[in-house]
Amino acid sequence: MPMGLGQRASAVSVQEVIEMVSINGAIAMGIGDITGSINAGKRADIILVRANGPNIWPIGNTETAIVQSGTASNVYTVLVDGRLAKRNGRLLAYDVDSIVRRAQQSSARILNTADEILKF
Repeated sequence: MPMGLGQRASAVSVQEVIEMVSINGAIAMGIGDITGSINAGKRADIILVRANGPNIWPIGNTETAIVQSGTASNVYTVLVDGRLAKRNGRLLAYDVDSIVRRAQQSSARILNTADEILKF
């Protein structure tokens, strides 16, 4: 949550941000009874954050460092409903290399088509 010009760091507390992205986010989506907090009977949707990256270190307060300086690259393990979706920084459910390759092929086709259209 990088600070923008003219913003105050105290406008929203770190605890409020954590609640926004967990229990309050789940409640807002109408699924607070099944996820959003770690309780018996709820889905195990959990992230593990690598807190030793240069963007987070040095850590005074772990939660503050993660909220104010963490990025998606710091998330190295994700469990969705108790199942691993990301382990050691790699997505398990998707072949990322294949997705990137197909996106590059699509991009090339789009650029070639645009080039042909512009030649008319």
